[in-house]
Amino acid sequence: GYRIKKLPTVYFNQKEAWMTRDIFVRCFHKHFVLEVRKHLQAKGLSQKAVLLLDNASSHPNESLLASDNLLVTGKFPPPNVTAAIQPMDQGVISAMKWLYRSELLKNLIHEVITLLNFWKQYSLLDAVYGISAAW
Repeated sequence: GYRIKKLPTVYFNQKEAWMTRDIFVRCFHKHFVLEVRKHLQAKGLSQKAVLLLDNASSHPNESLLASDNLLVTGKFPPPNVTAAIQPMDQGVISAMKWLYRSELLKNLIHEVITLLNFWKQYSLLDAVYGISAAW
């Protein structure tokens, strides 16, 4: 098998294959906060950041989403602005899909096999690496 720690992403698993509040909180504190701090420091920016959340059932209360120094937090927008910011969400999703497809086409062009064989050989691991490269 492939070593999970070598993946270019954070990986959690559970029986139901759904995101849970526990996983979300662990991911926020163990990965998100650290990566945001590294990014902001590398860019010479203030160490303050906010993760905007939607009302998914896996998202915990805001009180559980604050870094030790309270500079990185998770926040829910007020209910009356959800429709106004949804187009922004769609733009992020569209850009991600476009970048992923671009990576996919680069890999397809690089391979010297038929399209059918490309898809037969394409694996979930390939998809994980493609999404990571697109991000």
